Amino acid sequence: MTTQVLARSDAAPDNGVREQLQALAELPPEYAMMRLENETIQSLAMSRPRDHKRIRDEIAEQLAAYPSFASAALYCKPVGRDDRGCMQYATGLSVRAAEAIAEAYGYCRVRTDVTPIDDDHVKVSATFVDYQKGRIWEDAGIVTKLYRDRNGRMRRHADDRFYNVIVKAELSKRVREVILRSVPPGLRTELQEMAERQMRKLLGGEGVQRVLEAFGKLGVSQEQLERYLGRTVGQGWTQDDRLRLLGLYNAIEAGETTVEEAFDSVANTNGDGHPSGPQAGAGPVTADALTNGKASKGKRKAEKSETSEETETLAANAS
Repeated sequence: MTTQVLARSDAAPDNGVREQLQALAELPPEYAMMRLENETIQSLAMSRPRDHKRIRDEIAEQLAAYPSFASAALYCKPVGRDDRGCMQYATGLSVRAAEAIAEAYGYCRVRTDVTPIDDDHVKVSATFVDYQKGRIWEDAGIVTKLYRDRNGRMRRHADDRFYNVIVKAELSKRVREVILRSVPPGLRTELQEMAERQMRKLLGGEGVQRVLEAFGKLGVSQEQLERYLGRTVGQGWTQDDRLRLLGLYNAIEAGETTVEEAFDSVANTNGDGHPSGPQAGAGPVTADALTNGKASKGKRKAEKSETSEETETLAANAS
């Protein structure tokens, strides 16, 4: 294919095309193809300015059309107590929501990499490239096979679980981070509010029973949930309570946290004997404020060796 293009260039040479094609011909085939793809995407991006209203409306339509997507659009997880002893929570858009944003955003690419450091540690990284704005955002971290069990003993993840579960979950979080950091803050906050409104609709009526059934499949009892919220079902779970629990469920499902981490954080009682769940004044902390929350005790953080997984998030949006 390169030879044919060069021949055509000889027949009708013009402004620097021959030099560009010659440079492509000197590259290894895989790099030449990647460069052609990048330049094609950039050309399309320049000719079609980004429409933020269309992006917002497209995601709003998805939230309304797909209840399962709407119910998984946010996460909420405990990240420790403040100076008053009140539990704080990191809340934000989930991995699935970030993927939907990237797809609607258009003209972008996400790349993930895993680099081994030693037998027990790897470096995971994700890169987001916005071809329209010429912006690149990277995020990286170290993950380990070592963790402490609930009794405080040091354990080591088996390789299959480490690479197939923990590493993939960590990569997903890095991908979410680079996508959300690359889009305008106004778009993030607008979509989070939209997702909250849609999730509240889904939690009406039999919402409490749905929450109990979902956590029951994870082995979490009603008593644990009541201790987590600091009030019983009989006392009445508010819509905010149900929203928080659904966000926690999403965080567990996505590997943001584990059942043990989430419910061990409220297993003990305060000095006055009351459950150490959310107290007056406790509330959610945005994920942006906490930069994606706290590291989860090193339990779920690692990645394969020289794997370089590349995910292309919609090269062009024809509409």
